[in-house]
Amino acid sequence: MSNLAAAACALKSKPQEKSNLTSIAEAIEIKTRELLAQKERDEREKRICASVDSIKASLKAERKNQGLTQRELARRAGVSQGTVTRAESQLWVSLTRLMKIAAALGKEVKII
Repeated sequence: MSNLAAAACALKSKPQEKSNLTSIAEAIEIKTRELLAQKERDEREKRICASVDSIKASLKAERKNQGLTQRELARRAGVSQGTVTRAESQLWVSLTRLMKIAAALGKEVKII
């Protein structure tokens, strides 16, 4: 008799062990679903961060294309020069401020 068959026979004769194994299998299934959901959230967050980084790089390129200094752009956007610097340096800047900077350049930030 194989080990698997022996285990099956043992479980038939011990309903409590079968119940425990069922509970363990259910817990593993729940944890697996939680891990998959977390992985999807992490991947979505990475895509969002990549999009924001792309927006920031585009804003810097557009500022230079229009021949503006960071100070001039900041004045147009109604934000500090430090905000423009942080945005162009890939540091954290609020979406509201990014949208102000984009608008000052005649551009629009769309969230899709």
